[in-house]
Amino acid sequence: MQLLRRGDVGTDVAEIRSTLTRLGLLPPTDPQAPPVFDQQVEHAVRAFQQQRGLIIDGIVGPATYRALRDATFSLGDRPLAFLMSQPTTGDDVLMLQERLLELGYDAGRANGVFGQQTEQALKNFQRDYGLIVDGMCGPDTVRALRQLQPKVRGGRPVLLREQERVRNAGSRLSGKRIVIDPGHGGQDRGVAVDGVSEADLMLDLARRLEGKMAATGMEALLTRGPNNCPDEAERARFANEAGADLILSLHSDGNSSAHAQGVATFHYGTATARRPPSARRWPGSSSARSPRARRCGTAARTRRRGICCGSPAARPSVSRWAT
Repeated sequence: MQLLRRGDVGTDVAEIRSTLTRLGLLPPTDPQAPPVFDQQVEHAVRAFQQQRGLIIDGIVGPATYRALRDATFSLGDRPLAFLMSQPTTGDDVLMLQERLLELGYDAGRANGVFGQQTEQALKNFQRDYGLIVDGMCGPDTVRALRQLQPKVRGGRPVLLREQERVRNAGSRLSGKRIVIDPGHGGQDRGVAVDGVSEADLMLDLARRLEGKMAATGMEALLTRGPNNCPDEAERARFANEAGADLILSLHSDGNSSAHAQGVATFHYGTATARRPPSARRWPGSSSARSPRARRCGTAARTRRRGICCGSPAARPSVSRWAT
């Protein structure tokens, strides 16, 4: 879709304004007024992006537009079902998942995406309540969901289930080779505040992770030491030559506001996860043929925050420190 930003006009802008008004982020306007993406709309878009955990840029791109569309749905507005080709998303799906979780059905994480786990939880509810077990959330199912009231609310059942799954699964990372990539280094200090630099913080974090990973049976390798700063291609090449099963790229960020906080995680590599080992390469190296892969390799670093994960590679032996 075309990006919408301040100064744009047209029917797409009118739709965005209407949606923001419905969500209470814009005051009602004269329907005869021209649909202009003005400063007020930009401010409303930024507020919406902040609420939804999106990148706050005041621009309506594909992710923001999809989130705006999803926010317009409430449980009961439309039938819900699992679609393999194009999973249904929306706030109504989120409400359904939260309701099932409250009633004790394992719908997985409440993420607003109607997946197979949500479908199975819905079927279990329908079976227990004596409804037609079709995995579709129609009027009868919505009515039944609203009639039942959980005796206990609160808690984090999803977290407890996931912790139990991890405990029962045991250690699956033992013997894996993990490359830890602390950002910046050498003369490049990254973000620095009051004499504390991003380069030093990330190296300290990487060394702590290295120790904990080694204690659990993993082989941890660092891409740099305290006095060098490999470029992105060198870091990717190091991971490829190390035959890494996973690479963690660590960065911190800075903000002028004292209220800024939180963690961002960027994951790359899903598209190549099923390729044979001989074809797997880390984005950014000379052997990465996909333009998208090369862009992914630099994205986490240029944003200077988060953890970037990739896919496996081949396995020649290398030294611990990249040069």
